[in-house]
Amino acid sequence: SALGAGWTLVGMGRALSMVAGPAVVAGALRRRRWAVTAGLLVALPPVVDWWRRRPPLDPVRWSVASIADDMAHGAGVWLGCLAEGSFGPLVPKLRLGPADGTDRPG
Repeated sequence: SALGAGWTLVGMGRALSMVAGPAVVAGALRRRRWAVTAGLLVALPPVVDWWRRRPPLDPVRWSVASIADDMAHGAGVWLGCLAEGSFGPLVPKLRLGPADGTDRPG
């Protein structure tokens, strides 16, 4: 559905800003098309969050703060992985079935 595709784009944008922040910046500096696409994907999650929460900040400041927070989180994860020599935290966990875990046997 269109709603599902929209939430997929929001998730991709969040992943780009959190986990792939340095690669996104490097790619954006090299290719204009990549910069536009990545910029739209990275900007989408904070705009959706702002729309849903309606915080006291305007959408631009909210988005800048949200993206900075995501990139700081991602940098910390990367630094921790490098320090520990383990990249397990960067590997996504795939689940089949409902996200709420109701498919688990009792």
